[in-house]
Amino acid sequence: MPPRTTFSLDRDTVPERSTVQYVATLVDERNSAISAGDLSSLQLTLYDASDPRNLAILNSVLSVGILNTGRGSVTSAGSLIITLLPADNAIRTDGVPVEQHVMLIEWTYGGTKGGRHEVEFRVANFAKVS
Repeated sequence: MPPRTTFSLDRDTVPERSTVQYVATLVDERNSAISAGDLSSLQLTLYDASDPRNLAILNSVLSVGILNTGRGSVTSAGSLIITLLPADNAIRTDGVPVEQHVMLIEWTYGGTKGGRHEVEFRVANFAKVS
C-alpha cells in the first residue's frame, strides 16, 4: 500500500456534510492482510490540507480510536471500513468550491510493529448547506 492514496469514489468529490464510507485492506510489511485480532490499536485523524501552513483538525478527530468502534471496523480478513460522518465532511472556508481533506490512519500490531496511511479526498461545497 503506498503511503498516500486518493479516495476513489464513483464521483470526483465527497458531498459536503454527507456520510461516506472508505474501504481498504490493512496489510503488514509483507503485504499480508492484518485481521482485527492482530491489531493492538487503530486510530484516525482528519485534517484540512487546503492550507498547508495550518492543517486544521476536522471535527475534533485527532488520534481517535476506531478499532471496531465508532467510525471504524476491521474484519478477520483485514478489511477496514471507515464511515465518515456529516460533521467530518464540513467545509471550513466559505466561498471555496472544494476543500482538500486527509484521513490519517495509524495502526499497531504484532507487539512492536506499526503502519500509517493517508487518504486524500476532496469535499464539494454546496451553496445552500449550513
